Amino acid sequence: MKVMQLNSEPSHSPEPAPRGGGVDGAIKVLAVGTREQAWLFPDDPFLNHGLRILRAASLEDARAIFDTQLPQLAFLPLRLDGASTLADVKDWLTRVPETTIVVVANNDEINDAAEAMRNGAFDCLFTPFSRVRLSKTVESALRQCRPPAGARSGSVAVASPPKAPTPATLSATVAPPPGPSTMTEPPVAPLGVVSRDTDMDAICLIGGSPSMSAVLDKVEAVARSDATVFIQGEHGAGKEALARDIHARSARRQASFVPVDCAALRTETIERDLLGLAGQPGTPGAEPLLHLARDGTLYLDEICNLSPPVQAQFLRVLQRCAASDPGQPHRTAIRVICSTARDPFVEMEEGRLRVDLFYRLHVATLTMPPLRTRDRDVLEIAQARLKHLSAREGRGFAGFSPEAQGILLRHKWPGNVRQLLNVIWNVVLNHDAATVEAHMLPEELSADTRGFADQAGQAGSHVPIHGRTLAEIERDVIEAVIHTHGGSIPRAARALDVSPSTIYRKREAWLREDRDKG
Repeated sequence: MKVMQLNSEPSHSPEPAPRGGGVDGAIKVLAVGTREQAWLFPDDPFLNHGLRILRAASLEDARAIFDTQLPQLAFLPLRLDGASTLADVKDWLTRVPETTIVVVANNDEINDAAEAMRNGAFDCLFTPFSRVRLSKTVESALRQCRPPAGARSGSVAVASPPKAPTPATLSATVAPPPGPSTMTEPPVAPLGVVSRDTDMDAICLIGGSPSMSAVLDKVEAVARSDATVFIQGEHGAGKEALARDIHARSARRQASFVPVDCAALRTETIERDLLGLAGQPGTPGAEPLLHLARDGTLYLDEICNLSPPVQAQFLRVLQRCAASDPGQPHRTAIRVICSTARDPFVEMEEGRLRVDLFYRLHVATLTMPPLRTRDRDVLEIAQARLKHLSAREGRGFAGFSPEAQGILLRHKWPGNVRQLLNVIWNVVLNHDAATVEAHMLPEELSADTRGFADQAGQAGSHVPIHGRTLAEIERDVIEAVIHTHGGSIPRAARALDVSPSTIYRKREAWLREDRDKG
């Protein structure tokens, strides 16, 4: 086996000195890639930050370097010589959680990239990427790096204490919580779905639409309480972002926010995963989730995904979450926030959700509105995402053309904010200009817009015109389009290319006119 290292000294030196002005004790970065992938990681973005580069051309080489050199930072393609590296990402972060890992993926490896992030990877680079993007990623990753606890050069990696919580500041576009304005992330846990994209968290909550303002008004009151919070909303609407915002505004903000994928909880391992009972084998280096969430927030993602056999056990475990903290008799040890994209009442009626578990959790309720009901929030979110990604990817975008804005406003967004963020990402990856034009947007958005226009035209074609005033025709057309869209004013507004608030104002005026006539 041949281990390749840049900047090496003669073999008698136990630690090679860095090249390019580096000093002893410089942070070591492991760059993994075959000879064909060598272009991914040129020297300059690493040397410019004073890093010592360790290179590996195969997984075998990479594993050997990781075990003997303990690099604090690693860049690793998701596939190497046709083999997946996901298991190595998970293994390395389990044994040495302090390691900061950036994975590299192709556009068709989005699911694997998401899995790597759930396992604790810091970031993902999608190919192709520029040197500017690589340099910015190195800079961001270095803020996370610290030497492994108790590690010595040349020692074999062993399980280490979990990484200390890392502050992640909310975007300035979101009102900060009272007091300290930082959120903390927990160490990597076996079932934690740790969201590393704090940009996504903040952007989900941007906007002043009536539907979003109503939710944020309730958040202020809910955050001050220790009550269990039950969040409903469609997939991709931003339920976890809302939960994180509640945590960040609460008195628990300095403790951890611990997300749990409920679908991953199993009957045979639930007590070990949550409580860490002695004598039961667990993942090396992982801590029980209730320990990680102590004095903080336990977020139960998709509570309706709990299998029926787990629900009874989980209900008993929740009693421990609610037990009074002896040191603070008026405060519970852990706050619970849960979410679901399903209708819990349907789930209970059909026997998939226990009634006692639901009412144990259903205290303070919030509903995250779908993006299609948030009016011009779409443009604010898109603009914030465009600005963020343009800086990160080295692009020159500053805004959207009127035609592109119209397409974004009229689209139904079945995937909600998550879909919108990915659409903007796709545009930034594939184009570079001052303005996002309509032709740069995915074809399915324009097709959907044409569909709305056709429906609006069909609805209007049944409205009689002769002998009637323009105001009367306008009212009948608007009401016909609303009826065509099942009573949804936001969807009717997109079909008519007007703001939902415009339709609301007109309907209120019509109602007053009808009262005056009556």
